[in-house]
Amino acid sequence: MMMELYFERPSLVRAFYYPDANSFTCFHTHDEDLSVKNRDRVIYLYRDPVETIYSQMNYYKENLSDTNRVNYWASLYGRHLNKWLHEEDFTKNKVVLTYENLKSDLTGEFAKLANFLDVPYYEKKVLTSAEHVTKERVKEKTQHDAQVINLKEKYKEDRNTFMQNHDELIYRVLKDINPSLLSLFHQ
Repeated sequence: MMMELYFERPSLVRAFYYPDANSFTCFHTHDEDLSVKNRDRVIYLYRDPVETIYSQMNYYKENLSDTNRVNYWASLYGRHLNKWLHEEDFTKNKVVLTYENLKSDLTGEFAKLANFLDVPYYEKKVLTSAEHVTKERVKEKTQHDAQVINLKEKYKEDRNTFMQNHDELIYRVLKDINPSLLSLFHQ
């Protein structure tokens, strides 16, 4: 949504602010089945694996205590990270962003994105866009899918419990896939 506001055009697949657009910033996909190939230019955004797996399992209403399912999602996400950060060799130009860096240095990360898309960068425009993309506003814009944003305090509490119970397993799975993945995350 921030990209859509800043660049004044949506990505393909979802439009929240410019529904009648005929020009797009990018094709948005999660590549969940790891089938994306032959893309010349890629914006790759990833986040902490434990929080990602918690979100995925929550979204798909999976049992958060089922270590087999945690292992499944950890393996899938580990293969995803490994593909896009270490193995893929088909992109000619790629920018890598992290959710954590967007939270801690929004303007710096967004400058990388604007540069990648060869669009002028204006810090004030980034900050103005960010004011319109709060969790509450995203929730309003994603009423078609109530699970996109969870504002309940219990969600946060359950996430903390999940992290305490499963972070070692998740990081062990990532290490088995590629030990260098661990260097991406603060443990």
